[in-house]
Amino acid sequence: MVILGTLALGFGLLISLMNSSFWGEMAGIGRGGDKSGLGGLAWVLLFMAIRWTAMLVALAAAVSTGAFEPFVASRWGQYGLVLGLHLVLGLAGMVGFNWISSGLTRDEMGPQRFSWLFGVVLPLPAFLAAGWGLYGGWLARHPRLTAALLLGLLALHALPFRHRLLDMRATAERLRGIRAAERAAQPDPNPPAGATPD
Repeated sequence: MVILGTLALGFGLLISLMNSSFWGEMAGIGRGGDKSGLGGLAWVLLFMAIRWTAMLVALAAAVSTGAFEPFVASRWGQYGLVLGLHLVLGLAGMVGFNWISSGLTRDEMGPQRFSWLFGVVLPLPAFLAAGWGLYGGWLARHPRLTAALLLGLLALHALPFRHRLLDMRATAERLRGIRAAERAAQPDPNPPAGATPD
């Protein structure tokens, strides 16, 4: 079960890094403009579902090791606790996605400011619980390496989010420059009195 859980954990991490980039794209969408491309944000939900399923397998394998016995004595109680919390976090992610995407369609940008919470922070508890359940003994014997792994996990989610966010902002700035140049190159539809055409 540890091998299966490790494979699921690795696959879930790969999907999660891609998803954090998608959340960064959501965070970088500007007010106004064409809304036809927002339909592509459905990929965020798809990848969230794939990650959730992968982490479900990893967490189930982690529970099977008995790592959560200090919290609940019964093995079925452990499954209920861990997987129930995983379900709650998954639903919270879906609600957050709907909240932010609905705000984008209405040009209400307030919810967009919380994209980092759903793209970077919300995935972490499942990875922490699965990693501790699968390798808790080894991690406890290597506290410095454990701290480095925690920081690495946070960075692996934050960096794709930030990179995509900055890329979206840079693209929007370039488009504004192109539109400004196009407007400047257009002839004035209302020339001043007395002006003669070339």
